[in-house]
Amino acid sequence: TETFESGQLTNYWSTYSTGYGRIEITTDYGPCEGSRHLTMDASSYGNSLNELVLTIDLAGRTGVTLGFDQKEFYDEDHFMPATFTGHNNSDGVAMSADGTNWFKVQGLTESEGSGSGCSSFEIPLDALVASAGLAYVDRFKIKFQQYDNYPIDTDGMAFDNVRLYSAKGSLRFSAAAFQAEESAAAA
Repeated sequence: TETFESGQLTNYWSTYSTGYGRIEITTDYGPCEGSRHLTMDASSYGNSLNELVLTIDLAGRTGVTLGFDQKEFYDEDHFMPATFTGHNNSDGVAMSADGTNWFKVQGLTESEGSGSGCSSFEIPLDALVASAGLAYVDRFKIKFQQYDNYPIDTDGMAFDNVRLYSAKGSLRFSAAAFQAEESAAAA
């Protein structure tokens, strides 16, 4: 589990932002649990894309489930397409086996379960991976993203308690709860 309580991202997370995009671990804006969460917004007026990407070794795993808590701050809906290449100006969670071709896991619009209160998502990934024609690999990627044009309290999203489980047990990637290897390989 990644709770962001350490206040820092570890080496298995990467970020990408355009325009005025801003990604922060903060105690502001009422985390779902604990004292910190990760927020995404624009630091000033201007359309901005924010991405937080987890890279993890899922080779040989089965029964993988992704869980996370999320809330939004009046973020307008930007629907994520079923597939896209590289970057896409949308709100949601996507997965990739190669870091280029992305497949939607969960949209984060109001009609897809996102709201101003904390929403908890649990998504079994095996069927989604199979339907996309993917396989779990040693550098599998899961991308959380937000697109909009104003700072929090007018726009933006927050993420907390990112969880990843498999049939063989919990996957270890959070420095807050586990000692991770430099390669972020699953234990």
